[in-house]
Amino acid sequence: MLQPVKKGEDYLLPELAEHVSRQFPAALYTSFLLSALMVLVLWDLFPARILLSWLTTVYTVSLLRLMLYHRHRRRPERRLSPEQWLRRYASGAILSGVVWGAAPLLFYSGKSPQTNVFIAFVLGGLIAGASSSMAPLKATFRIFISLICLPLSTLFIIRGDSLHLAMGSMLLIYGAAYLVISANTARMILESLTLRNENILEIEERRKAETQLRLTQKDLEKTVARRTAELRTANEELSREIDERLQAESRLRISEERYRNLVESSSDWIWEMDRDGRYTYSSPSVLSILGYAHQEVLGCRFYSFMPPEDAKRAKDIFNANKSGGKPFERLISAYLNKDGAERIIETNGEPVFDDADTLVGYRGINRDITLRVKHEEEKRKVEHMKSLGLLAGGIAHDFNNLLMTVFGNIELARMEIKADSNAERRLANSLTAMEQARKLTGQLLTFSRGGSPILEATSIRNLILDSCRFALSGTAVRCEYDVPEDLWMADVDSNQIWQVLNNILTNAREAMPDGGTLWISAENVTLTEMDTTAPVLGNFVKVSVRDQGVGVSKKDIPRVFDPYFSTKIRGAQQGTGIGLAVCHSIIEKHGGSILFESEPGIGTTVSFFLHALSAGPNDAPPGGSTGNGNPEDQCAAA
Repeated sequence: MLQPVKKGEDYLLPELAEHVSRQFPAALYTSFLLSALMVLVLWDLFPARILLSWLTTVYTVSLLRLMLYHRHRRRPERRLSPEQWLRRYASGAILSGVVWGAAPLLFYSGKSPQTNVFIAFVLGGLIAGASSSMAPLKATFRIFISLICLPLSTLFIIRGDSLHLAMGSMLLIYGAAYLVISANTARMILESLTLRNENILEIEERRKAETQLRLTQKDLEKTVARRTAELRTANEELSREIDERLQAESRLRISEERYRNLVESSSDWIWEMDRDGRYTYSSPSVLSILGYAHQEVLGCRFYSFMPPEDAKRAKDIFNANKSGGKPFERLISAYLNKDGAERIIETNGEPVFDDADTLVGYRGINRDITLRVKHEEEKRKVEHMKSLGLLAGGIAHDFNNLLMTVFGNIELARMEIKADSNAERRLANSLTAMEQARKLTGQLLTFSRGGSPILEATSIRNLILDSCRFALSGTAVRCEYDVPEDLWMADVDSNQIWQVLNNILTNAREAMPDGGTLWISAENVTLTEMDTTAPVLGNFVKVSVRDQGVGVSKKDIPRVFDPYFSTKIRGAQQGTGIGLAVCHSIIEKHGGSILFESEPGIGTTVSFFLHALSAGPNDAPPGGSTGNGNPEDQCAAA
């Protein structure tokens, strides 16, 4: 009945038990709320005695399972083994499935299909939630889903009419689909836990090897120091040999010069510091990294160049390592350039001991990894956006399918009730709201990997004027333009770029509810390898929209392109938080890039780059607007 892992993977039982335990309370509280909600909905349709008896049974089973959970979590001295906990959890889940599976048998209504659909919807939600929480317990989930699906599906199929046959078949398909989803989820969980254990073992082995290497290196340094002392004694005995001594000094000068040239020509910042963290030596490369001459950093503590939070952390690590004579390894910290810009520095340092084996300071290397960190962060963000895009596309597709069923049922219900009645008007309002939901799923599909652009030669100038006229018409916002007539053509999907402009302009308009000035500019640019914002090199059309709105705080700027993130209060005229995410997705699919700059109380500037079709002047497209004349006349705000 349990079957959480395959043979040979019993060592994963503790991790699996912890995974199931973390999701257990949410499942129980969901059962409490759904059962109470279902009783409230069905109160006027069935005898109170039956409803309360069923509700009492659900609460009793859920409370017993909750007591099992708290006993396992809060009494370490008597805690169950992972296998015992999982077996008891599985038994409780099956018992809960029996109770919930009895609901259709008790509350099935031959006269009210809406009641049956409601029960099916509630049971479908339980199955969806259980598909992740019970994923590792394959046999338990199969039994649970059978207990939930089969009774209601059987009742639907026995009813015999086309609607109930379709509903019964869909419920069976729904259950089968979640069996497959649960199996895939279980496989991913097992793979994740296996990889985690392997990583822990590998890290432990590497740590042991590094510890042994440091011990060996320390012994080697002591051996070298001892041999050097012996050599010094021999040199003193041969000091009478002037020629040999001069030759030795000459070799030493050459060696020192070679070392100095190597250190001073390195792009890394090589340093030495005393035991108090003050620099006693700095290579000249500090100038290119932090903007200070190497003489300026001498005598300064290393953490005095850091922001307060990083300085405190680095100081604590330094004091801890100093007390144990330990080296610094891959210490990542933020440093402040002389002009105030932040640089990300990776520090590696080894302790320096005197002949008495007393720590006298550290010697090491600082490497500027700012660009690498930014590139890695951008890569992680792109991967995150791609994952969210897949998720959004899947949800939008499934949600569209569900909307079609709800649309149909509402239309059927409207046909069965009197026109112009309150119920008919409420159903009409529901259809209007669901149409908005359908448009939202369309934006989600655009954000996902679907919706590839259909490229054609387009006048970006005309596109800017048209979208501005549409987005700002009837508002108190005044436009100022800097859109040259010789703007290059671009190979883009005009509908998608129009959507980008409309989303940006709508955000700008909502940021200035009392009116203000909006600046729209476009220019021809050529991006080179010196431009860190360039996705690729070449000719681009850059479009910028700047407003006088409330702005966005610095800590929120990295998240503005995340789906469903918004700094605005949700309301009747506020967005859903996916507008900029859709813009980012569209521009990325066009091979361009989008930038967001903002300062609270001053305003926001959104810029994006589109591949120019050619580096020549922009010719007017056939049959379209030439873009001549005053833009204020074409796109003026009221």
